Amino acid sequence: MRLAIGSVALALFSGVALVGCGSDSSSSTSQPTGTVVLTGVGPVAELVATGDASEWGVLTAESKQLVVARYLAVRGSSVTSADLVAALDLAFAAGAAKGTLRQALDVLASALPSAEPSPATTETQPAPEPVPVPVVEPDPDGTFTYRCDYLLGDFSETSSGYRFVADATLKNTGNIGTVDRVTAIWDQIGGEAVKSTKTVRTRAGKTRKVQFNLTATQGQIDAHQSADSECRVAVRIARTYGVAR
Repeated sequence: MRLAIGSVALALFSGVALVGCGSDSSSSTSQPTGTVVLTGVGPVAELVATGDASEWGVLTAESKQLVVARYLAVRGSSVTSADLVAALDLAFAAGAAKGTLRQALDVLASALPSAEPSPATTETQPAPEPVPVPVVEPDPDGTFTYRCDYLLGDFSETSSGYRFVADATLKNTGNIGTVDRVTAIWDQIGGEAVKSTKTVRTRAGKTRKVQFNLTATQGQIDAHQSADSECRVAVRIARTYGVAR
């Protein structure tokens, strides 16, 4: 069976016609091994969705089974996970697996024969249990710090020389990417506050810096100073994106 799987893998990815069939003996191509262990549904799902085929070789055997099980569960293919792992191992070892990991899996899963039970073992050998993939619930969270002020007399950038400025540093402390609405506010006595809003994306575990620089009038500066020069920055998580880790 290994020779047949290897022929499919190499022919599909290299475009070279393979000749010769042999017994079920081991292939001379060494199989790729790795040390990267995937834990949790997030890394597994992300690798299947956006990973590069070159990342296959660094995974442990258990992690490869998790990746293929996730792919087969989403695709609904009847190809066995063992056959698909073996085919991708051979394609990777021969340097024939190119593009994204999802593309490689799609090509091989379409070409490999569907799993059919052998008549001699139907009653004695049960179907293999699917590899369970743990579910991680999204938990968006984060912190931020900010500074805000106003500037006078910089006529090199504005005709009036007055500006409202602010910056904020956001840190995503949750387990999923967030889309954040950041609003800088400068109070105005006797009128509506001056506001500016930006929307940014912050990946889980990462930080994002947001800056504001607004041209102001003499009247706005006077009204702001009369409001004790109060200013602030507010941050709200609008929604999440990506996969929880």
